[in-house]
Amino acid sequence: MVLFDYDNENYTKGLWVAEGWTSFYDNLILRRCGILTDEEYYEFLSVELNDIMRFEGRFHQSVEESSYDTWTRFYRKDENYNNTQISYYTKGALVAMMLNLEIIKSTDCGKSLDDALRMLLEDYKKDSSKGYSDMRVKEVAETVCGKNLDDFWNKYIRGTEELPVNEYLDYAGLKLVNEIETDSILPDFEVKLIEGKLMITKIHAGTFAYESGLNFNDEIIAIDEFSMNEELLNNFFKGKKKGDKVKFLVSRKGLTEEIISELLHPLPKYKIEALENKTSAQEKVLLKWLADEIN
Repeated sequence: MVLFDYDNENYTKGLWVAEGWTSFYDNLILRRCGILTDEEYYEFLSVELNDIMRFEGRFHQSVEESSYDTWTRFYRKDENYNNTQISYYTKGALVAMMLNLEIIKSTDCGKSLDDALRMLLEDYKKDSSKGYSDMRVKEVAETVCGKNLDDFWNKYIRGTEELPVNEYLDYAGLKLVNEIETDSILPDFEVKLIEGKLMITKIHAGTFAYESGLNFNDEIIAIDEFSMNEELLNNFFKGKKKGDKVKFLVSRKGLTEEIISELLHPLPKYKIEALENKTSAQEKVLLKWLADEIN
């Protein structure tokens, strides 16, 4: 049995496997045993996609870095978390999904990520005194996939390139759809009523609020001279369009300040849908993914 040091923090780049692959399989197992329908499974995947692909943190921290920084950053989140970091649980699950589809596609549905897990289990059966290394995970994935995966690892595991999720979903006859109307305007920042004050609790990079200089812990007193509460805030932007300017009156550290915001389109909100007309090849990939079998 592997001996662990439970008195000190242990650092590893591999939590995207230990936790991320687990996160990928938890809902997939429910689908495979019939507890979830295809559509319900896609909904769970969509939640994970939005947790990563809506926010700027995906461009600033790799999934390996997130794994290594778990003690110093992941469990010490601040209000800027989504702008600078990602979760190795969630992005690890998305990378596992892509790797699974890469293996299925490359082997003509002969193998999947399941086979990589089986190989790692065989390693443990041969020598239970040690776990797996980062390089062993890559080596096993390449063996199962039958191809070099340097590019995949460098871009999506060690690097911070945008995950080409739509490209991989297309292998299985699925697609990403943005649920947000492209011409709508939404607040895109989070607020909470604290001691009678409407306080900004989270600001996301790339939104009009962030770009105009609104900040965490600002108290919103009024917008365009209208007093605000949560309900009024949600309704205020209806009918607004990109390029419109609004004036925020905020209280920041005891001082009032006027901030002019030029409105931008909101962050996307994705959902996964099936293509209307899948090819037989796509149907085959989807069956291998969801049922791990070919009829």
